[in-house]
Amino acid sequence: MRCPHCGFESRSAAGVCENCGTPIPVRRPAPPAGNGRPSGSAAPRRTNSARPMQRKPTPQAGSHRAASGAKPPQTARRSAPSGAARRPQQGQPKRKKPKMRWNPKFLAACAAILLLIILIPILIAVISHSHDTIESNRIQMFYSGLTKKTSVVMAGKVYDKAITGKIDRTVSSADGMTQAALSENGELFYITTDKLASVATDVCQFTLSADGSKLAYMVNSEPETSDLSESSTEEEETTTQVRRSLQEEAASTTESTTEYVPAGASAYLDYTNTSLFLYSGSGANSTLIANHVAPDSVSLSPTGSVIAYSVTNEDGASFEGFYALNGVKTSIGRNVLPIAVSDDALQSYFVKFDNIEDVWVQKLLVKAGENEVKLGEFADGNLLSLYLTQDYSQVVYSVTGKNGDYFFYSTEHDKEKISSGFTPIYAYGLREVTSGKAVITPLETFSKTCFRDASGTAQYMDGKFVCTNTGALGTTFRISPDGKTLYYLNPDGELFACALRKLNKTRIANQVMAFDLSADGEVLYYVNADNKLHCVKGSKDSIAAENVYTSSGSGLAVTDSGYLYFLQNYEYGNGTLCYLKGNGKVHVLESIKNVHDIAADIGEYIYYRSDFSSITGTYNLYYGKGRKYTKLFEKMG
Repeated sequence: MRCPHCGFESRSAAGVCENCGTPIPVRRPAPPAGNGRPSGSAAPRRTNSARPMQRKPTPQAGSHRAASGAKPPQTARRSAPSGAARRPQQGQPKRKKPKMRWNPKFLAACAAILLLIILIPILIAVISHSHDTIESNRIQMFYSGLTKKTSVVMAGKVYDKAITGKIDRTVSSADGMTQAALSENGELFYITTDKLASVATDVCQFTLSADGSKLAYMVNSEPETSDLSESSTEEEETTTQVRRSLQEEAASTTESTTEYVPAGASAYLDYTNTSLFLYSGSGANSTLIANHVAPDSVSLSPTGSVIAYSVTNEDGASFEGFYALNGVKTSIGRNVLPIAVSDDALQSYFVKFDNIEDVWVQKLLVKAGENEVKLGEFADGNLLSLYLTQDYSQVVYSVTGKNGDYFFYSTEHDKEKISSGFTPIYAYGLREVTSGKAVITPLETFSKTCFRDASGTAQYMDGKFVCTNTGALGTTFRISPDGKTLYYLNPDGELFACALRKLNKTRIANQVMAFDLSADGEVLYYVNADNKLHCVKGSKDSIAAENVYTSSGSGLAVTDSGYLYFLQNYEYGNGTLCYLKGNGKVHVLESIKNVHDIAADIGEYIYYRSDFSSITGTYNLYYGKGRKYTKLFEKMG
């Protein structure tokens, strides 16, 4: 039934709108008891967003969705006295019953006592929760459309300072403990587990080191007149000498400026007012590295001890590649674009623009010590894709795009084609970081790893870096922490386990809607088409719960400490929160019903959103674990 006043779609049999209380004429039989109005929640982290199947989606807030529900008001009925009780006895005069008057002081005292009765248990719960040992690991951000600000949360703790406007881009360290965020108005922030610092304004680009200790950023402004590094005088002399030699070299050549400009390098020849700075998280200070830095040319070593970049020369005909180590700048070469550099600066990857028989080509080179190897030639630098191991000794790369041919190379192994497409499959808890144009993987070696090719089929690279097609074509992949077993869901809804060393596959179930793997790899969870939650441990497959909600192959939130959270009895954006540990007993939190979406944080903790308002588009955000939750934000959105 639709409310004629506010338009809310009601399923209550009371004939009263659950949203505004307006009476609604009954037009159809009442639905089963327990259905509320739409509600939902959402939270950050990996793809655990949820939506109702074959139903109208709920409104979204940021990258998450939420909804709320409310019970219809109950109309209290008073039993009427009998006729005999109401009829006065014969022969007795009718006396008017005096009205009862309440003493205002008595009412105030009663109200105070009632308030204490309500607040004392709440205060006890809040105090006991505030003393809990909350592990911290991930930084989350939530934007409010009402205040036009972004709030930062770390393990359930809301930072005192909020960021004005929306966040345009973020970059995290490998462990998730540090984050750099650029707001839509160009202000750059450096965020750690205990502070949020504003670094600079008018920032156009930035990159964070893998360990999160250093932050390189570029500012669109008039060039700085002084270098803030300790060896500024020496560096200025070095820059002057390099510029003078380049001008002399340009003057001695018979080529015109137009002929000299490398094809595809026009973006690096724009002599703009872009200054490069390096921010130190420990010292909370910025150091000027160089002026007129070419766009998309900056990269940091894993610990941030080395910064690589290219500077556009004043003649507008060339650019120069540099790296800076301990305040000393070293030239990489003319018309060189750095890609990645190691912490000791002895190993680097870069692109060099060369003129070969009057044709400009781009060469991808790797330099280890004095040894320089060409990995490939290409025309379009936008198609370049590199994945590096932690020590930069191994690389998987493509010069023809992410769906092109990929090659493997290491300092101890010759170049070898491996596949068409490369998307690594990491075990739970591992994450990659991006530095410039390169991706730094959490892997020490590419041997005995699994990845997806351009077709979405899993490939296995053995200890000798030879790739084998596993035949595992899937939509969702999980790999065990020991790297021995790959679980995947194929397009037909069949769930398989593939032993990577023997490459034999075992079908676990059919008509699977979603699945996930516990953090330790001991328990496999999946939900079939009957919405039953299965827990598989070893050879035992048991049903843990029924009427479990899944959406888009997800809906199951697995935590680091072995807990699984999910929603049950989900209707119209409204579900009941449940959890279990391992393959143990299911705990149904009947008091927490207005939940639309959940996502796991560190340890046993999760976020969830609820109480969504279809009128204002706001929601409440909660954080906690097990049966205890704290409201972080009210009416966000």
